Amino acid sequence: MTVFVGAITDTNNNGIADDADDTTQMTHFFIVFQKCQEWATSGNPHCEDVESAEYVPFILPVDRKDYNCLKHENYLLRHTARLRDIELLTGFEFNAHIVKRTKLIDAI
Repeated sequence: MTVFVGAITDTNNNGIADDADDTTQMTHFFIVFQKCQEWATSGNPHCEDVESAEYVPFILPVDRKDYNCLKHENYLLRHTARLRDIELLTGFEFNAHIVKRTKLIDAI
């Protein structure tokens, strides 16, 4: 399993990352758990087969006060996100190298 963690700055909560010039502070952070079925057999640290990749992404707010009265598992469920949401908020593309290589192979 691979875990990705990082900062998000989305002060207006529009689902798109703020411009670097407008960034004052982190508003959220993301956590993405990635698992590939092929890792058990290949030992390769990269997920080569995009179809076998499984992701569990979360976007959690940064807040100085704890307003959470939910159980831990319900809190995480409430903040479950789409992988695409994290890509839009961070500019990071999960498995971009694989998609580019697949498009190249298809073109040939």
